[in-house]
Amino acid sequence: MSAVSRYLVALAAIAVSLLFRYAFRDTLGFEVPYLQFYPAVIVAAWYGGLGPGLLVTGISVLTSMYFLLPPAGLPVTDLTDQLSLAVFAATGYVIALLSHRLRVAKEQQRSVAAMATARAERLDAILNTTVDGVIVTNAGGNIEAFNPGAQDLFGYSESEVIGRNVSMLMPSPEREEHDSYLRHYLRTGEEKIIGVGRRVTGRRRDG
Repeated sequence: MSAVSRYLVALAAIAVSLLFRYAFRDTLGFEVPYLQFYPAVIVAAWYGGLGPGLLVTGISVLTSMYFLLPPAGLPVTDLTDQLSLAVFAATGYVIALLSHRLRVAKEQQRSVAAMATARAERLDAILNTTVDGVIVTNAGGNIEAFNPGAQDLFGYSESEVIGRNVSMLMPSPEREEHDSYLRHYLRTGEEKIIGVGRRVTGRRRDG
């Protein structure tokens, strides 16, 4: 949202609060002078950020001083009213700050998710277009990606190998020893077999 739009939302939120207060003036009386302003602060801070949230808080304070707290006008002489006004102002500031931070966190989360999706799509494009066979496994050795090059190389379709242990593509004795190599690497970090570039023999579907 543009800066103008964000502050227009803030002004609209405070206007709705005042209309609500006017419509229910007989029911609310002067016992809860700030109740209707809290939603306006939350809406303004969520959609507009900290500035609009603080603007609504400030207008709410001035409106309460002038119209809702005796005597008429801006001066508030009663100590209890002064204290409640200060508590409302502080609460409004905290609400505006927390709503703003939550909004920023949501935006960052969406940005990170969009970036991760874009990277995953690029990786898929690379895997699906490269001529070489590429196999991706998880920490347990189970196959998570099996590109067309690997399908041509081993004779399996992707659906036949996804979720199965990569040792299915190995001849003996590597087939039987692979999981122990993987467990050793995960436990110690020692690149004895896993993580070391090697030329190995694979086992096609037809044996």
